[in-house]
Amino acid sequence: MKKLKIICTILTILIIPSSSYADQLQDKHMGQMISCIGCEKHRKQMIEARIQKLQKELNLSNAQVEKIRAIKKEGFEAFRNARKNLKNPMLEATKSPIFDKAVFISTAVDNTKTLAQIRAENFEKFYSILTPEQRQKFVAILKSRMTRHFKRPISAHRPI
Repeated sequence: MKKLKIICTILTILIIPSSSYADQLQDKHMGQMISCIGCEKHRKQMIEARIQKLQKELNLSNAQVEKIRAIKKEGFEAFRNARKNLKNPMLEATKSPIFDKAVFISTAVDNTKTLAQIRAENFEKFYSILTPEQRQKFVAILKSRMTRHFKRPISAHRPI
């Protein structure tokens, strides 16, 4: 169960990187989400580069690559649509004259659950198209990346 949680966390980083990219775009454009052709082109290039790397590392078939592209596209759209409906925890918690910590926490948790649900659904779709051998390779790749990212073994981290 612990390993599954770690894998899901890692895959959210790999499968739906567009959320953090949207945040970067928002910062880049001084808080305004604008239609930036260059940024959209860059996002697509980054996604394609990730897909190509996965194809090489996991020896994905062309059919699997096309399915992954479709999953990524659907996931990006679902994520974009969900973000439109998220509530700002700070604004929700300050509707009354006194800061409501419980409202802040519940709003933040609800937002996180909504986005985590989308990520989990996308990962489930992605993982389902891999063969058992590809899944083993993928998990090994994730462990390697996590070890490098945190500069210590996954087992050294506290449970999620």
